[in-house]
Amino acid sequence: MSEKKAASKEEKPKKKKEKIIYVDDGRTLADMSNVSRTAVFLPQKFTDNLSGDAKSDNGRRAERRQARKEYRASVKEQLATFFNAMKMMFLPMLAVIGCMVGVYLILQLLYMLTKL
Repeated sequence: MSEKKAASKEEKPKKKKEKIIYVDDGRTLADMSNVSRTAVFLPQKFTDNLSGDAKSDNGRRAERRQARKEYRASVKEQLATFFNAMKMMFLPMLAVIGCMVGVYLILQLLYMLTKL
């Protein structure tokens, strides 16, 4: 059998792996010219002052206020969704906990009866 395996390996020519060539055609998926780098160590107000944007302080403040409002609205929606889900699960959770306590008490009672 080993002769057959050795013969079959020798007969099969090895195929060379085709190399994939990527060509840059100059197209872009999105315009990234207005995207700035986020600061890791400096707060947002310092990075805004350091950047050389042509926007006025009032424009930046208005944008920040709008971003805060949108963020707060998003957080409120997330919390509302979370608490609605928790309200739906409150009674089933109490039922499961009650069953677990009941089983524990029955087992404890049986244990005490076997000790007598």
